[in-house]
Amino acid sequence: MTATETYAAEDQRAMMSTITGFWVSQLTATLAHLEIAEHLHDGPKTAARIAELAGSDPAPPSGCSAPPWIPGS
Repeated sequence: MTATETYAAEDQRAMMSTITGFWVSQLTATLAHLEIAEHLHDGPKTAARIAELAGSDPAPPSGCSAPPWIPGS
């Protein structure tokens, strides 16, 4: 591997670290805003029930799809 390739690989890793850090921060902020931990305090619930308690819509935003491991997706 050349020095240029090494720097490119390091740059890619740094960029991915920044991107995933942003995703995690946005997810954490959303969980806090919707008070998800409080809604799950007394046990598991369906996505529909959590959405109802949080005053949110359980459907993914337009243009997004639920991950395949989510039942009914």
